[in-house]
Amino acid sequence: MSDARRHAEALSAHAEVLSGADRVTDTRELFSRTSARLRRVIPFDSAVWAATDPETGLITAPMLVENLGSGEGCAEYWESELLEENVLPFRDLARAAVPVAGLRAATGDLPARSARFRRLLGSQGVDDELRAVLRVGDRPWAVVSLFRMSGGAPFGPAETRLLAGLSGPLAAGGGRGGPPPPARPRNRPPPPPPGGEEARR
Repeated sequence: MSDARRHAEALSAHAEVLSGADRVTDTRELFSRTSARLRRVIPFDSAVWAATDPETGLITAPMLVENLGSGEGCAEYWESELLEENVLPFRDLARAAVPVAGLRAATGDLPARSARFRRLLGSQGVDDELRAVLRVGDRPWAVVSLFRMSGGAPFGPAETRLLAGLSGPLAAGGGRGGPPPPARPRNRPPPPPPGGEEARR
């Protein structure tokens, strides 16, 4: 395949994934719609999408978990992320020149070098993980893990590049300079403006 054709296909894939991102109303919707579109160009079996505090990089709400059981391993996953020495922690990806990397690629096809894999992912049938930090500049707005189960091919360089190219646009939430706000529970009034009641007058 020529470089020109490869570039054209990458641009087409970016456009497909980002289609409609500027029309979503909240972060969970952005995660859900993007995940469905992304699966068409980067096949994966399951995924975790989580918003982060852009100042600290810590995980916050909302979170979207797809096809990973009932969430029984959620606490162990984040405990391993925060407390254990691991391969490709999100805090390192947030500062990396390329904020996306695959577990098998990073470990020389030996994923058991990762404590996260040994403790949790391997027993759940995960064969490879592609991790990304969605960021604007050095401010991380969300983190993503895409998983392929046993029998699937490892994530390749082209898929890594494609997701890396989506990091900034997705973090910008379709041009907002940050993702849309979390969904507000129904029937709950909006918060008062700064200054309380006086600001409404």
